[in-house]
Amino acid sequence: VVIEMYDERGRLEGVFLAENCIYDRVAAAGYCAGKVRIERLGLHIEGVDMVWHMQARSARILSQAEVRADRFIKGIGGLFK
Repeated sequence: VVIEMYDERGRLEGVFLAENCIYDRVAAAGYCAGKVRIERLGLHIEGVDMVWHMQARSARILSQAEVRADRFIKGIGGLFK
């Protein structure tokens, strides 16, 4: 699965890649089995198995999570709970 994220001007803002993914439209939630990777605005997140919820705008990598940033991003601490 490859999902490209664009800003309001149509510029590529980020990419989400997953080996396998299922999405429940009614619950607006999904599960990705296997390797996942998110790259957005200098932030690189990788891991294995992920659950996510569209309305809550939340995602959780279940194992082998790794986060790297190209630079310090103000307010990033609120992303990691």
